[in-house]
Amino acid sequence: MTTPTYTYPAFQMRYPLGKGVPTNGVGKSRSPTRRPRSSPSTLPREKPKPRQVSPDRSAVENEYIKNLQQQVYLLELETRYLRSGRSGNEDTPFPFHGAESSSSAAACANGPVPTAPLNNVIKDLKSKYIELQEGYKRQVEKLQGTITNLQKTTHTTSLTNDSLTQTRDQLLSDIQTLQTNHTTEKDGLYKTIHTLKQDNENLKAEMKRLEISYERCREEKEVGCTEVVGLKVELERVRGQVEEQVQVHDKLQKKVEKLSRDKAFLQAQLDTIPPPAPTTSPETLQSLKTQLLTSQTLHQQTDTLRLKLQTDCSNLIKLNTELTCEIESLRDELVRERRVRGHASRMEWVKETANTRQEMEDARDQIGMMKIKMQVIENQKAELVEKLKATETSLSKTLESRTTLSERNQSLQDRLHAQTLDLVSLNQDKSILIDDLATLKNTHTLLQSKYDSLLQKSHTLTAELEAQKQQHADKQKLAKLLKEVEYSGESYLGLMKGVRQVLDKCQTDEHGDTSVE
Repeated sequence: MTTPTYTYPAFQMRYPLGKGVPTNGVGKSRSPTRRPRSSPSTLPREKPKPRQVSPDRSAVENEYIKNLQQQVYLLELETRYLRSGRSGNEDTPFPFHGAESSSSAAACANGPVPTAPLNNVIKDLKSKYIELQEGYKRQVEKLQGTITNLQKTTHTTSLTNDSLTQTRDQLLSDIQTLQTNHTTEKDGLYKTIHTLKQDNENLKAEMKRLEISYERCREEKEVGCTEVVGLKVELERVRGQVEEQVQVHDKLQKKVEKLSRDKAFLQAQLDTIPPPAPTTSPETLQSLKTQLLTSQTLHQQTDTLRLKLQTDCSNLIKLNTELTCEIESLRDELVRERRVRGHASRMEWVKETANTRQEMEDARDQIGMMKIKMQVIENQKAELVEKLKATETSLSKTLESRTTLSERNQSLQDRLHAQTLDLVSLNQDKSILIDDLATLKNTHTLLQSKYDSLLQKSHTLTAELEAQKQQHADKQKLAKLLKEVEYSGESYLGLMKGVRQVLDKCQTDEHGDTSVE
């Protein structure tokens, strides 16, 4: 005959206290409305999402479950004790296995069963449950407050992170714009510097060319001054010679005029005065003849000298005209050669001019009268003076242009220096911006790490909140289970009272039968 095992309606499982707890006296129920066996872990419910439970919370839950199992085990022992009837008579066993269970239950149905220890245990369980429930409520409220604070902190951190992200994006865009502008300005400055360098090189080359031209003009001026001095000396010498010739000519002219007057006077005297009687001596006549011949000879010489002077003057005029034409042709040729050959042609022209001047000097030595040549020399002097003035003017213009170019070069140098300083300052600003960007990147990295840690904490707290919610649901289920246990305990107490009465009645019947026998 099989031994039945009793299933408690509150637990509805084969092992209500776990596999490690003894279940003597607990058998299967023969009620047709018996529910299928199931454990609390296999009750039909929604599967919770996988969550991480902290070791402390798991240890507390395990300890709580162990305490409940121990208390239920004690209740079972007490129930077995009451069932076996040891509370009234410890020597009387209480059979509850097999067929004897029905007769024992009938014998104990009329007797009272003490329920005070069970009620006390149930009250203790209720009080412990209330304490645990209040404690868990406080913990849940505390965790909810912590979660609310963390949500606020997370929201604030998110807003701060968003603002910092916007600031970072704005700074990155500003830095990109500054880099683009800096690159554009740098390229423009490089181009300007390159242009200024080229202008500087061109100005230096122009300065060198102007210096060479200035040196050449200065040498030409010195040569011209030397020539002017030589021509002045030559002019003074020729002027002295001309004055001497003029004085000689004047003397000769006066002498010729005097002789002409003497001749005319003598001729008139000869015409008016009758020939005297030959009273004069032949010696006197001879002397007069000699004087007359001398006067005639002198008059002829004067006429010859006048003709020669006129011829010389005409020759000088011709020679002056030829020399003027030759000088003009030489000047034109000099201009052409100067255009073609430059400084070398000028030296040749100087040599040719020196040769021409030598020829002119030879002609001057041969010419006695140099009035026209003097005018030519005066004209040359005026031309040389004009040329000297033109040279001085060009020299002053060259000096002015040199001064202007020097000032322009200095201004360009100052501008280049200022642009170099601006470029250096821009490089410094760029390095400062790069440092600021690195600082912002570091700050962003720190804030990102803080945000990640806060987000991780938020996820952890969310998981803990879910765990607390799940635990709260488990607690509610446990409370419901305890209520069912309490209800089942009351039903069980009623059943035990009935069993006690049946047992008492059976014992009374047995005593009656014994007395009858």
